[in-house]
Amino acid sequence: MVGQDSNSATLTDKRVSRTERLVCRRQRRRLLALLAVFVVAGMGWFFWPARPNLAGFDPAAMAQLEPAMWRDYYGQRWLPLLGHTWRASRQQYGFSRWDSLRLAWHAARAARVFPRDTNDPAALSAMTDYYRVVAPAASGTFDARKGAVWELQWWRQRRESAPPAEWAGTIATVTALLYGCSAEQALPVTQARTQPVVYRDARRKTGLTAGEWREVEVQMCTA
Repeated sequence: MVGQDSNSATLTDKRVSRTERLVCRRQRRRLLALLAVFVVAGMGWFFWPARPNLAGFDPAAMAQLEPAMWRDYYGQRWLPLLGHTWRASRQQYGFSRWDSLRLAWHAARAARVFPRDTNDPAALSAMTDYYRVVAPAASGTFDARKGAVWELQWWRQRRESAPPAEWAGTIATVTALLYGCSAEQALPVTQARTQPVVYRDARRKTGLTAGEWREVEVQMCTA
């Protein structure tokens, strides 16, 4: 009898163990399926395409973001620069989350290389990659490499202390390429946009106070 009871208990334990294993397998499958749903949903959320609008930005918001990006650049704070550029691309121009990340990455690459050597091919490569992402939102005739060349040209002119009118004209050329207008049409806007830059550059040796940075924001907003 004792032997029979022992055998029955063993069989019962095996059945219970098999049942537990089946339950565990089912639970794992459910968890994996749920995880897969979350992964697919997350990828869809991150990579979901968007319809960017280069003219759809809020001037007041950009007046805060652009000086923040300048401060990041001059302070060599590359991670904050990534974050601010991502916000500008995503929140102001309406690029997808993925494209905003790509734009932030390429812009930061160019910004990091340019101070060491204004003619470094890596800067041109980064800016070309940047404008390739921008291209679908730009005019139908926009050329990414040409845009990158002119973009770096005005960076270089400013670095070499060229007159503001000169690099305002270069910015007007970039603007014309992006928006499909003439440089003459874009020039009044770009001339106004250079004023906050000139204000900042006049104080770059001593560094800007918090109040002066606020003045930059005011000038950016009214440009």
